[in-house]
Amino acid sequence: MANSIFLGRFIILSVVLVLSLATSLQANTTQSSRPITTVVAAGGPEGLLIFDVSKPNSPVLVGQFNTDGWSEKVSVSGNYAYVADLENGLVIVNISNPAQPRQVGHLAIEGYSYDIFISNNYAYILNYPIGLIIVDVSNPAQPKEVGSLSYSDDFLSDFAISGKYAYLLFREKGLIISDVSNPAQINHVGHLDIEGYGQNIEVSGKYAFLVDDKGNFLVIDISIPAQPRQIESLKTIVSFDLLVSGNYAYVAGGYNVLVIVDISNPVNPKQVAHMNSYSNIQSLYISGNYAYVGGEYTGLSIVDISNPGKPKQVGYFDTYEYAKNIYVLGKYAYVADGYNGLVIMDVSNPSQPKQIGRVDTGDYTLNVVVSGKYGYIADGYNGLVIVDVSNPAQPRKIGHFQVEDAIDVTISGSYAYVVDGYNGLVILDISDPKDPIEIGYFQVEAVVSVTISGDYAYITDEYNGSFIVDISDPELPVEVGYFEGVDGVDIAVSGDYAYVVNEDGTVFIYDISDPAQPEFIDYFSTFEQITGITIVGRYAYTTSYWDGTMSIFDISDPAQPIEVGYIDIGGYTENVYVLGNYAYAADGGNGLVIIDISNPENPKIVADLLWVSIYGISGK
Repeated sequence: MANSIFLGRFIILSVVLVLSLATSLQANTTQSSRPITTVVAAGGPEGLLIFDVSKPNSPVLVGQFNTDGWSEKVSVSGNYAYVADLENGLVIVNISNPAQPRQVGHLAIEGYSYDIFISNNYAYILNYPIGLIIVDVSNPAQPKEVGSLSYSDDFLSDFAISGKYAYLLFREKGLIISDVSNPAQINHVGHLDIEGYGQNIEVSGKYAFLVDDKGNFLVIDISIPAQPRQIESLKTIVSFDLLVSGNYAYVAGGYNVLVIVDISNPVNPKQVAHMNSYSNIQSLYISGNYAYVGGEYTGLSIVDISNPGKPKQVGYFDTYEYAKNIYVLGKYAYVADGYNGLVIMDVSNPSQPKQIGRVDTGDYTLNVVVSGKYGYIADGYNGLVIVDVSNPAQPRKIGHFQVEDAIDVTISGSYAYVVDGYNGLVILDISDPKDPIEIGYFQVEAVVSVTISGDYAYITDEYNGSFIVDISDPELPVEVGYFEGVDGVDIAVSGDYAYVVNEDGTVFIYDISDPAQPEFIDYFSTFEQITGITIVGRYAYTTSYWDGTMSIFDISDPAQPIEVGYIDIGGYTENVYVLGNYAYAADGGNGLVIIDISNPENPKIVADLLWVSIYGISGK
């Protein structure tokens, strides 16, 4: 059983993404007072997403466009969506027909482009490590860079454009005001130090409103750009986005929080609302009486703000959370979906999977195994949860066993083998799924995965090597073998061979015909760091979380494994389950991806089900 380990976003993007989540896009977008019918969202690996919001209580996804990169932020002007596509630079998409968006322009930019705003035929792009880049987009088919400001010694958190000035907010330098009327010759005109690290900024009239990393909402008088001065401060929340519309400022605070501040009197701002939400709010767009809220792993929410003192959610685009692991049985795929619980998909038509059932497991669903009519779920701090899935459309919890941190589970016969984080392997008698009973225990310091084959459990330990345990008597598990020097993160067994994924991404192959004396045979690796392995028949399917890829190895001769196939899945590949001619990948924020492997040398994606996260949002 491949282990599901939450490793976070891959390192090459971590500096940019972690910091960019604290930046704002729509703080710079001119908000419309008229009702809008279309919301355009930057959906990370899902590209550009277009929603019909003409009925705010039931938003509908009507269009999607693959930008080829990581769609981080978007700004809409007229019939065009301008996307900051991280490593891919600037992508310009014609959205005049929302159902059929098409790319019309592209500008490759070195580094990572993580925010964007359009004003008067110019695109202003935040880029790490360059700083601010100005692009002439008067001809969307031929964007041209016309100016830039380099700030390699600090991180440019956010910016606003008003008139001929750019208001640049830095992590450490504070606020810098620059004249950008001539993009080829930008001049600094003013500077203001702030106490904390700058997060987000908005400009309205003669005032700039900004939030720092301590959650301080600051009001800055910018009537004289050369002499900005702070006139007031209000304690709110640390923000991920900030918007000003009319007499109110809207502060998005990540998990569970939307704060509304009355700024009708800028020298005396007052918090008037604090709205709890289930979304990890990353971005906002406001038009008329509605706030359109983009969340990470939680999609699109629509909030009625006609009474800013009493905001209320009126619409929501149903989406998913973070696909951690997957199990396929018959025509159903069971997805361990983090805080979203267990999601059940009908995959009888692999090219058109559809959700048919879901159950909230109580904590963070990390792994699922289905045996008979029951699903056994490793649910983090909530332990093992047992769900009756005899009716996949109406799954229901029927049993539970508390362990400290359930991160993996395997079923063999009438026993469940539960990986309990830093405690060890817990063996449960599940002959009555409603009342699981602990009958055995094997102490391991940092166990991360377990595989059962015959009378043996093969256990990987993140720090202390990997073990072979005799479980012929489940009440008295006994260590009989040890893989010397291998700190495993996953393990698979096929016949007389064990394939152990070491923490460095190398797969070590052992002959285990004598479990007491495993014999090293060979090893293999890929250019990407392998984090998981699944074996079916003569093939080993390895996954790389960091690179979002799957490789296929022919292991018909275990002493000479040969890589025969490879595919880029597009997200963070946690785990893959193979059944028949298809591989079902649980791909982190990218969700359920189904791959045709009928020809192992040429695997092809046949379905990529939207697991929507929204990092930037705009409208028209």
